[in-house]
Amino acid sequence: MKKSGLHDMKRKNRQLIMRTVLEHGALSRIEIAGRTELSPSTVSSLVGELLADGLLTESGVRISTAGRSRTELTVNADYGYIIVVEIGRKGIYLTRFDMALQNRESICLSETFSDGNELLALISEGIVKSLEREAQQYGVLAGLGLLFQEDMRACDFNVMYSTGVSSASISLRESLITQYRVPVVEEYSQVYTVTNALNRSSDEAVRSSAHIAVGANVVASVTVEGKLLPLREGFCADMAPFLEGLSLEEQDSAAGQKEKRGGFLPAQPMAGTRQERNLGRIIAVLCMMFPLDAVFVSGPGVDERLVRRLSAQVKKQLSGRQSPGILRLDQKDMSQAADALAARVRESVLFA
Repeated sequence: MKKSGLHDMKRKNRQLIMRTVLEHGALSRIEIAGRTELSPSTVSSLVGELLADGLLTESGVRISTAGRSRTELTVNADYGYIIVVEIGRKGIYLTRFDMALQNRESICLSETFSDGNELLALISEGIVKSLEREAQQYGVLAGLGLLFQEDMRACDFNVMYSTGVSSASISLRESLITQYRVPVVEEYSQVYTVTNALNRSSDEAVRSSAHIAVGANVVASVTVEGKLLPLREGFCADMAPFLEGLSLEEQDSAAGQKEKRGGFLPAQPMAGTRQERNLGRIIAVLCMMFPLDAVFVSGPGVDERLVRRLSAQVKKQLSGRQSPGILRLDQKDMSQAADALAARVRESVLFA
């Protein structure tokens, strides 16, 4: 076998061992060999490398099987830190995890909306202060996660990057990769919100769904057969221009007025308003475009009465087509998104 082929096989086997430890917790070398079906000699050699690289550590716990004592291996919690930044309209929050995904610190970077270069500066300052409290250096930053809240989009936070000769607009993710040279993962809290809701309901019939987050923006995401679909603006599409019923020429003007009017939609219930009727029409359009089993709605002004009215409106507009269930997402469904993103970032670090 060529050297490159041997190298690829070795890399895959290392990843297999790491994934096995992540999935099953502390394991001895012989248990890893049994679960991976790798030979004990291969496991012993690769575990030795992973210990030397600092990815695994011996837990200090010794177990006895068949008269022999073996040491358990776990992911090294001190290999580095994972930082998740939650970006919302009401504030910016930073959470630092160790590699065992234990929450080591949660701080508020700002209680107001920030964008672009201002947000980049806040994140950079927050990372420095958080790591300094651990008396550590930059080297312990293993990965970053950017978690955009319900009605936020990554493209709202582009950064102006200057070389001294010319300048260009780059994404916040690209700027952080350039600055810290670590994996940076972007995600929307909507992804985890719907997942949590489905897990809580244990409704196996819901395989395809949409989530509409109502706020200063109105953002929709669609999941078909368990897979999040890419839309025009990423995995989440801004539906506010459609809800306003604006022509294409009027959309730019409306975007400039959003801050003056406090957003497209009111914070109070929308009973009988044009926003409510248009929201029903958007749900109906999504149902015609995708085979949806359920539509989840969240945000200010979204209550059970609104959900019942939307259900009746959508059934009427679909004219005999099968209507999906329309459900309200509450705060319990929106929790733990930072923890889930930290797990994704850890995989990017360990399996890079």
